[in-house]
Amino acid sequence: MKNPLLEALIGCRIKTHYGTGGIVTSYCGPHDAYGAGSWSIYYRHDGDKTPKYNINSIKIENGVIACEGRPLTIMRQEDDAQESLF
Repeated sequence: MKNPLLEALIGCRIKTHYGTGGIVTSYCGPHDAYGAGSWSIYYRHDGDKTPKYNINSIKIENGVIACEGRPLTIMRQEDDAQESLF
């Protein structure tokens, strides 16, 4: 299922409140792993070619993308971002 807010994150650098993050490559959901309406974000670190990391506790509340109830830090879009899967 597509989500416009999460779709806009693809290619952007994110950071969680606990210091992890990288460049968003994709997302999936919604699922119930962390309560109804949870999403997963997949990301890679600088220098990585493929996504190796994920955050499964993403929720969107009142237009804010949050991890464990705390807003994600969303930074600039990277130059080598893939614009679409198709």
